[in-house]
Amino acid sequence: MRFPLHRINILGWLGVGCIAFYWLIMLTPRRIVNFGPALDAIGPLGWLILLGMVLMPFVAAWRGSRWWFAVVAAGVITFVNFLGHIH
Repeated sequence: MRFPLHRINILGWLGVGCIAFYWLIMLTPRRIVNFGPALDAIGPLGWLILLGMVLMPFVAAWRGSRWWFAVVAAGVITFVNFLGHIH
């Protein structure tokens, strides 16, 4: 079943939103905005955000415009950055 292109683009933009959310948390100084309560509310679903920033644009690139592969690359770079902060 083929979805219309605008519906596929929604997945890509959701992936961009996940990437932007991660970088907002990383780049905003803790003394200005405390994201602690928001991150506690997300809890174990934080891994879904990390997977979403790679998988959703990949699906959009596979079924829609190939330009979404640039977002996939940004998501992979962000995921590697996240793994670097864990260790």
